[in-house]
Amino acid sequence: MIIIIAITVGAFVWVYEKNQPEIAPGQIQISKNNQPAEQPQSANQSTPEVKSSQITVKIKEMGFKMTIDASVLGDLIYKIIPGGDGYSSVAFSSKSLNALSAGCADGTAVISKINGTPQKNATGESQFYLGRMADIKQFDGYFLFYAGPQDSCSAGKHVDFEKNVAKIISDGFRNISPIE
Repeated sequence: MIIIIAITVGAFVWVYEKNQPEIAPGQIQISKNNQPAEQPQSANQSTPEVKSSQITVKIKEMGFKMTIDASVLGDLIYKIIPGGDGYSSVAFSSKSLNALSAGCADGTAVISKINGTPQKNATGESQFYLGRMADIKQFDGYFLFYAGPQDSCSAGKHVDFEKNVAKIISDGFRNISPIE
């Protein structure tokens, strides 16, 4: 009976993980030590080579890049969340975390791109952003806003794992910059 349960759970996790979007070639470019990203072999292939403990992730859809811990290479996933006129967001999670808790599929950390400045922006929420300047990076015509988890996405079962993913994105946000 235990073997049947183990096989069933294993099959479920395998199917679930197969269906998770992955930060993959074509979605981002990865480079190590802030060197130029390797050119993909085709639109769907890339052969990144980890040479250090840091990788540069480019989120082309949002127009930014950041350097993050290389330990998440192949595990980090994201999805674009369309916003209203003048803003959108990207939510980050990991395949491993999502396999442990489907509630984490919506992301454990979010970076929003908002036209304007914190004082005058597309969302009309000036007071909200002014109180969170440590989580804002201003660029020409827009700013990026980092929002960490507000609550556990795994109902408290994997909080340390959630915090680790959020910390990797938070640390990356500190060196975030536009794609040139």
